[in-house]
Amino acid sequence: MEKNIGLNELIYDYYESRILFGHYKYGDPLPSISQICDIFQVGRNTVRAAFSRLNEKGYILSEERKASIVVYQGTPEDFEKNQASYFVPREDGIRDFSLAAKLLFLPVWEKELKNSSKLNQIIPYRKKYEKFMDEAPSMVKFCVENIFPMNNGLLSNLYWECLRYVNFLHSDWKAEDLAQALGTPMPSSLTLSQILQLEENYYSIKRQELMEFINVTREKYHLESIKPIPFKWNIYRQRPQVRYSLAAKIIGEIFWGRYPIGSFLPPLTDMAEQYGVSLITVRRTLSVLNSLGVTTSYRGSGTKVCMESKPIDLSTSDIHEDLRLHRESLQFLALTIRGVLLFTLEATPIERYQKLAQDLSEVREKKQGFLCFGIIMDFICEECPSAMVRECYSKLEDFIVWGCIMVLPLLKSERFTTMHDKGIQQMEIHLSSHDIEAFANDCQALMEAHLKNSSSNIETFADDWDAFILAAKEPEVTKNESST
Repeated sequence: MEKNIGLNELIYDYYESRILFGHYKYGDPLPSISQICDIFQVGRNTVRAAFSRLNEKGYILSEERKASIVVYQGTPEDFEKNQASYFVPREDGIRDFSLAAKLLFLPVWEKELKNSSKLNQIIPYRKKYEKFMDEAPSMVKFCVENIFPMNNGLLSNLYWECLRYVNFLHSDWKAEDLAQALGTPMPSSLTLSQILQLEENYYSIKRQELMEFINVTREKYHLESIKPIPFKWNIYRQRPQVRYSLAAKIIGEIFWGRYPIGSFLPPLTDMAEQYGVSLITVRRTLSVLNSLGVTTSYRGSGTKVCMESKPIDLSTSDIHEDLRLHRESLQFLALTIRGVLLFTLEATPIERYQKLAQDLSEVREKKQGFLCFGIIMDFICEECPSAMVRECYSKLEDFIVWGCIMVLPLLKSERFTTMHDKGIQQMEIHLSSHDIEAFANDCQALMEAHLKNSSSNIETFADDWDAFILAAKEPEVTKNESST
């Protein structure tokens, strides 16, 4: 698959919809390639590829060294019908977006506001984007000032994909316009928090207007039976081969006991049918698992689950990328899991708490406490009322699985296998007493502690993890021994 294909699609969809909806009209120039590169943090070739598709579709006319001009000629009725065709099937997702955005992005903003060193982090970004910062919509400013400095590509990816789905939030409204529309006096200067509050108030008005538009146009254009389009998170990956996603899935199933250590995986043809992939993909997946020490393939006998640790070659681009995504997932979860858990538990029948407590107790008793996050994320993916959050956490769960590879050398270390026991036991007690706030706090604390064991620089990830492994393998020294 072509590198940056996801970003090509994002930029193409963004400008296609703005043309089809009438934001850009016949004869209007589009922003320059360099401006779009700054806004979306992409290379020039990525923007050129998107513009090439727009040109082929007859939406724009692109010429060398000239601004691209819109050549699509639509009538007001065309623009309305185009908007109806887009928004009607996304009605449920748009209703869900307001809540999901607060759960997924508000914690990022709150953390950055509390960060005393934040100004030093965002100054380079302000200088880099100063050409458009004064004119940028506030939601873009939010991304530039709060998400880009975190250097978390996964979070930036999700942010753009959410805005892409609820297309109308890509409006060009500025703070002054928002204040005027809401009848709010315009202060001499606005903080980011004030801008976001204006945006939230304005969003509520726009959402109500959009719901009314959907109700009217659904009948007007006979869209009553149109199939709903739920939110799907498209992950931008440099090498999005299916084999690495399938390898992560199989590793997770091994840890959960579907394929016990010492057993053989199903035949290749059965695996291809079971996972809906080709035989070539299965073979490539097994090659990945063998290289990691998860399995060993024997000619004529099959592939055996062994879970024997091997040195991981971080110079391999694919493994390097998966470990980067693993750490970025941990960072994202550490910020959001508390609020997501509270929201989910508040909407969950109390009897379901007991089942969650039992599942946590089971992994603790089996000395597999490192699987507690998988149990909690499965619970969220099953019970959370927000479809957008469920979709997000299901994708994060795939990347969290890659952390299991790193613990292979520690599975025989009692110090490691019991390191989460105290925290898990506390969470069980909180669930039994229906203290969901304490449960969520403890879960966040465990996630933050887990995050500290990985490096902020992926290049030193192996060194940091080796130190962690050595510490976990060392016998625990008692107070008497240490005093002696």
